[in-house]
Amino acid sequence: MIENTVVIGKDRRRWLMLFLFSILEFANAVLWVTFSPISDVTQHYFEKAPYNTASAVNMLANIFLILYLPGTILGSITIKKYGLKNALLLGGVLTSIGSFIRYVAVINNTELGDEGTYYLILFGQALSSLAQPIFLNMPPLLASTWFPVKERELTTTIGAVSSPLGNAFGSYLPVFFVHEEKRVDNTYHVYGFAELMLCQFLICLIPFLLSIVFFLDKPSTPPSMSTYLKDRANQPIVGKVEHLPPITPPKPSSTSDIQSIICDVKELFQNKNFVLLFWNFSIGYGFFCAILTLVNQIISPYGYDNQDSSLFGLIFSATGVLGSIVIGSIMSKYRKYNTTLKITNIMILLASIFFLLMLYHDNIAWLGVSYAMLGLFTTAVVPVSMNCCAEISYPISDELSVGILLIGANIMGFGLIFLLQDLIELRDNEHYNYFNVFNVVYLSLIVIQNLLLVMYSGDYKRLQYEVLSMSSEMNSDMNEPLIK
Repeated sequence: MIENTVVIGKDRRRWLMLFLFSILEFANAVLWVTFSPISDVTQHYFEKAPYNTASAVNMLANIFLILYLPGTILGSITIKKYGLKNALLLGGVLTSIGSFIRYVAVINNTELGDEGTYYLILFGQALSSLAQPIFLNMPPLLASTWFPVKERELTTTIGAVSSPLGNAFGSYLPVFFVHEEKRVDNTYHVYGFAELMLCQFLICLIPFLLSIVFFLDKPSTPPSMSTYLKDRANQPIVGKVEHLPPITPPKPSSTSDIQSIICDVKELFQNKNFVLLFWNFSIGYGFFCAILTLVNQIISPYGYDNQDSSLFGLIFSATGVLGSIVIGSIMSKYRKYNTTLKITNIMILLASIFFLLMLYHDNIAWLGVSYAMLGLFTTAVVPVSMNCCAEISYPISDELSVGILLIGANIMGFGLIFLLQDLIELRDNEHYNYFNVFNVVYLSLIVIQNLLLVMYSGDYKRLQYEVLSMSSEMNSDMNEPLIK
């Protein structure tokens, strides 16, 4: 029963849990962008069609977007039935096995041939891609399970930016290993892939082994009242509970996990603010995926090479991490989620305009600045949207609501990659014209992304529940109110 003596406390091990989660997510993100900054070299590595085409190489990254839905379902069911730790370890084992399979494919390239090598690498990417939703959907759940109210926003941000940090590292790592030499007969000798695959396998394996030993499912005491009530959702509540907010409290799970998920998804899409956030985030994150995947193809017509694309990918992801931490700290202090979301989207529009204006020959410095601005806000919108989603969808499970958000974003990203890839080819004949079809479509979608937020007015349901259900004694150590 819920009494005034409920123990709400901080577990000192919470930062270790966040670290273990972050390095697992980091490792998975490294695999996603393996081939993007060296797409042309990868095409030369696979000498025979159709494996040496841009579409075939892009598919090695696109598989992460295609399998996001089944990965989300797998992760949600695993968390419901077996808990947070087992879900995290499932993601770790999928990532580790997937990276090992890629290594096996490359060292046996001669025996397997182009076809066998390509499909075995694609299979390894597919296994790793099933783990990605487990990690990307988990930051709000990890934050609410292990961290008190005042630390949730920053924790969600740190968890969310571990993926773009992995993207940044993964974008620059390949150029240190993979090189090519042009032969006299105009064919290419590509070397260094085996070393790259082995290095990435070790990056995935070590965090997984550490998590097996040290990661825990939950803390000894709940860190907040909302977490306590969610933990008790399947138990009968006895006694009087005073001052609860006028929203539905956490409800027991259905006897069927699939039925429970379906009911929650239906409820989410009956929420107007969730639908607006869903489409807004789908466009924004879709462009994030497309820019990372197509970085080499976007800039190569202007005379930039693999070293440049790796540098731009690193700048894009690294500044995104910085922006996410800064904006996460601001959210943690002021908790103005809706305002932060709208301002961040406006800045994405302005950064996109600047990026397209800077996209021309011999302009590496200013193009780098434009990638920094674009990454700063495009990446930062991820933790902002996650926090908004957790608020407007409460008491529905965090990993499910955020997972649905990311499913839409990955489907949009998959479509945008193919759309922009075709538009890049059309643009190449008129890339000196600022009003080419690539630029027009790009900016039109970003404008639509911003217009969707005009009607958005999400409620802070989770914070309201905390404020109204926690006793004055539990709030006495807080330096500022939960909602400002």
